[in-house]
Amino acid sequence: ESGPAANYATSYTYVGLTGGAPSNPGCGTIWCTTTSLPNGAGIIFAAATTYGGRVYFSGGNNNSTAQNTVYYAALSPTTGAIGTWTKSLSSLQSTVNEHFTAEANGFLYVVGDGSCGTSAVQYAPLLPGGALGPCSSTQAIARNAAAVAFSNASIYYMGGQPFASPVTTVSR
Repeated sequence: ESGPAANYATSYTYVGLTGGAPSNPGCGTIWCTTTSLPNGAGIIFAAATTYGGRVYFSGGNNNSTAQNTVYYAALSPTTGAIGTWTKSLSSLQSTVNEHFTAEANGFLYVVGDGSCGTSAVQYAPLLPGGALGPCSSTQAIARNAAAVAFSNASIYYMGGQPFASPVTTVSR
């Protein structure tokens, strides 16, 4: 599968693709179909990351409604296949789409929301077994459509657009 609204996550030596426009329902030379996303509806503008042998899939839009859910599934260390999706009992504090998700220091971070023109930062501890602990939030950055990188205990928020012209600002 591939497409303009797809998100990528890496784990072990595999690169996985979640969402996006389907173009190859079988296994080609590079891409193999694995466990479909949960909820039965297509999801766009979501984000994914990996941690502890699991993939985490957050937010997005089902073509009508932004989501605040987080799903997780085990990853096979030998094949890279995704196991059964589980909906986390803890939800994000607000709906998000066109955002970024990453793990840092045992926490799942969700940064941004392109539909609202702001970059809320939400975070939750990753508990044993893969579930999320209670979700909290911190100060938002008044820009959307930026590049985000995570390293050690820092989130780098680069560029973006504060409701007008793009900027070159980098925030940490």
